[in-house]
Amino acid sequence: MPFDAHNLYSARAVRALESAAMENGLSGEELMQRAGAAVFALICRRFSARRPLAVLCGGGNNGGDGYVVARLAAQSGWPVRVFTAGAGAPQSRVGAAQKESAIAAGAAIAPLAEFTPDAETLIVDALLGTGVTRDVDAAAAELFARINDAAAAVIAVDVPSGLCCDSGKVYGSALAAGVTLTFIAKKPGLFTGRGAHFAGEVLLDTLGAAGPVYDSVAADARLLSDAHLKTILHRRAGDAHKHAAGHVLVLGGGRGMGGAAVMAAEGAVRAGAGLVTLCTEDNAAARARPEVMTVELGELRASAGRFTAAVAGPGLGAGAFAVDAFATALELGLPMVVDADALNLLAQESARRDNWVLTPHPGEAARLLGVGSAAVQAGRLQAAADIAGRYGGVCALKGAGTVIADGGQTWLCAAGNPGMAAAGMGDVLSGVIGAFIAQGYGVMDGACCGVQLHAAAGDVAAADGAVGMAATDLPPLVRRLHNRLLDSLQ
Repeated sequence: MPFDAHNLYSARAVRALESAAMENGLSGEELMQRAGAAVFALICRRFSARRPLAVLCGGGNNGGDGYVVARLAAQSGWPVRVFTAGAGAPQSRVGAAQKESAIAAGAAIAPLAEFTPDAETLIVDALLGTGVTRDVDAAAAELFARINDAAAAVIAVDVPSGLCCDSGKVYGSALAAGVTLTFIAKKPGLFTGRGAHFAGEVLLDTLGAAGPVYDSVAADARLLSDAHLKTILHRRAGDAHKHAAGHVLVLGGGRGMGGAAVMAAEGAVRAGAGLVTLCTEDNAAARARPEVMTVELGELRASAGRFTAAVAGPGLGAGAFAVDAFATALELGLPMVVDADALNLLAQESARRDNWVLTPHPGEAARLLGVGSAAVQAGRLQAAADIAGRYGGVCALKGAGTVIADGGQTWLCAAGNPGMAAAGMGDVLSGVIGAFIAQGYGVMDGACCGVQLHAAAGDVAAADGAVGMAATDLPPLVRRLHNRLLDSLQ
């Protein structure tokens, strides 16, 4: 397929892209030269030449890129030292040549053990790259901790050392970069799991690979974007009425937890549902949102035809009401968002549907798959695909870098921020997704629109500070961002 900056490729796929690039006339040496030059150009754009530069080089091609950076810095009169891991001899002929060139240009070489990080020195991380497959050793872990504690400025070459570029898993310890300049293609692990923290700002340089290089290698996932949402969204007709905008049923709010269901209802209202009805154990909670109607659980079967989508789970609990409410939701057969406590009920008694979106956090995903949450976090893309494969429909695996998968296609949301680690955020999200499904969007499109707009709203809210952000801050912002996208449609 043609190059698309939103495409994400695993390490294996990137190696295939590199092979294709070399078959199309780019040698391994040329790729290494271009990678190092791109990193040095970034340094020159962002930092003062008076700042000391430390280039940390490993023995692989990532280290070879680092030696190119060191050579260019030395030739430009930049104060630079290279610190080498292990024996310091690059494993490849091309990498060894770059080391000799750096020495010839005047770059000083020293063992990595002699490096002492400080806040003044700019660090280029060219240690491990994409090849790491096991926990880093104790010496590296200790060094990474000292660098991270020093609050040093770090530029990662391709991938921060210690981070899995496929999953965002950390191999014991990792270097935290302020900027990661990745090559050939973006990697999913830079945007999900721990990668969202350790990669910092992610930039891409294709190193001149283009056109035919990307034709024969399939992407593993794609980044969500406003551009993608604009291919999905549609304006309302001029004669639209509330019934044409969909009717969301929210089942949740076990005794003492009515607020969760109300927040889901609020999300549905602000995302454009024409009608929203709450079914909770104590419907008094609905008074907080006068636009929302209520219905008793025993009345639902008789009035099922009123609804176009359901949201089951926010604050549902685990008692008799929860069991009856989720069983009723399954009987209704509506397109549905399954969240929170309803996911735990689903894990206990498996069912399969094509018309639902499951929205687990890692702990809930672990219960759905019968594994530990660490295993989910170590392979977030695969976990989301496995859940969709087992239960049908779409899985939106929440967390830093939410993954949306249906077993055929995978999307990843890079928006959002740590301020969203607050109670109720998932409840609002379930209502937002439910509103899109109620308005006639398919489950995959509804999940993509809901996740992206919810995360983007969180980023707008964070402009006032991430700490203290509340879930109820987001629904009005979802409305604003949704309408801006609608207004921009051709």
